[in-house]
Amino acid sequence: PNMADYIVAQAAFPRMGVTAVQIGYRSKAREIAYIVENAEPTAFLFHADYADEVLAAQKQIPSPDGCEFISLGGSAPA
Repeated sequence: PNMADYIVAQAAFPRMGVTAVQIGYRSKAREIAYIVENAEPTAFLFHADYADEVLAAQKQIPSPDGCEFISLGGSAPA
Protein backbone atom coordinates (compact mmCIF):
# COMPACT_ATOMS: atom_id res chain seq x y z
CA PRO A 1 0.00 0.00 0.00
CA ASN A 2 1.02 3.59 -0.54
CA MET A 3 2.46 5.11 2.61
CA ALA A 4 4.67 7.99 3.69
CA ASP A 5 7.71 5.72 4.26
CA TYR A 6 7.84 4.92 0.55
CA ILE A 7 7.59 8.58 -0.42
CA VAL A 8 10.44 9.46 1.92
CA ALA A 9 12.54 6.59 0.55
CA GLN A 10 11.84 7.59 -3.07
CA ALA A 11 12.89 11.18 -2.29
CA ALA A 12 16.07 9.99 -0.56
CA PHE A 13 17.23 7.59 -3.29
CA PRO A 14 18.66 10.21 -5.69
CA ARG A 15 20.50 11.90 -2.83
CA MET A 16 21.99 8.53 -1.91
CA GLY A 17 22.98 7.81 -5.50
CA VAL A 18 20.80 4.71 -5.75
CA THR A 19 18.17 3.59 -8.19
CA ALA A 20 14.81 2.11 -7.28
CA VAL A 21 13.49 -0.99 -9.00
CA GLN A 22 9.73 -1.25 -8.58
CA ILE A 23 8.16 -4.66 -8.01
CA GLY A 24 4.39 -5.05 -8.26
CA TYR A 25 2.57 -5.96 -5.08
CA ARG A 26 0.91 -8.87 -6.85
CA SER A 27 4.24 -10.46 -7.77
CA LYS A 28 4.77 -14.01 -6.58
CA ALA A 29 7.89 -15.34 -4.85
CA ARG A 30 9.37 -16.76 -8.07
CA GLU A 31 9.05 -13.38 -9.82
CA ILE A 32 10.43 -11.45 -6.83
CA ALA A 33 13.40 -13.82 -6.57
CA TYR A 34 14.16 -13.38 -10.29
CA ILE A 35 14.08 -9.57 -10.06
CA VAL A 36 16.18 -9.45 -6.88
CA GLU A 37 18.73 -11.90 -8.25
CA ASN A 38 19.14 -9.94 -11.48
CA ALA A 39 19.00 -6.42 -10.02
CA GLU A 40 21.49 -7.29 -7.24
CA PRO A 41 20.07 -4.72 -4.80
CA THR A 42 21.68 -3.67 -1.56
CA ALA A 43 18.28 -3.08 0.06
CA PHE A 44 14.76 -4.37 -0.47
CA LEU A 45 11.90 -2.38 1.06
CA PHE A 46 8.58 -4.14 1.42
CA HIS A 47 5.37 -3.81 3.41
CA ALA A 48 4.86 -6.38 6.15
CA ASP A 49 1.57 -7.42 4.52
CA TYR A 50 3.63 -8.98 1.71
CA ALA A 51 6.23 -10.64 3.93
CA ASP A 52 5.15 -14.19 3.08
CA GLU A 53 5.95 -13.77 -0.62
CA VAL A 54 9.17 -11.86 0.09
CA LEU A 55 10.40 -14.45 2.59
CA ALA A 56 9.56 -17.24 0.14
CA ALA A 57 11.51 -15.35 -2.52
CA GLN A 58 14.52 -15.05 -0.22
CA LYS A 59 14.67 -18.85 -0.01
CA GLN A 60 14.79 -19.09 -3.81
CA ILE A 61 17.70 -16.68 -4.24
CA PRO A 62 21.01 -18.57 -4.41
CA SER A 63 22.99 -15.88 -2.59
CA PRO A 64 20.98 -12.98 -1.15
CA ASP A 65 24.10 -11.84 0.73
CA GLY A 66 24.65 -8.12 0.65
CA CYS A 67 20.94 -7.37 0.37
CA GLU A 68 19.16 -6.03 3.43
CA PHE A 69 15.44 -6.88 3.51
CA ILE A 70 13.56 -4.11 5.33
CA SER A 71 9.94 -4.45 6.39
CA LEU A 72 7.84 -1.29 6.55
CA GLY A 73 4.39 -0.92 8.08
CA GLY A 74 4.92 -3.52 10.78
CA SER A 75 7.25 -6.33 11.58
CA ALA A 76 7.69 -9.30 9.29
CA PRO A 77 8.09 -12.82 10.64
CA ALA A 78 11.71 -13.94 10.80
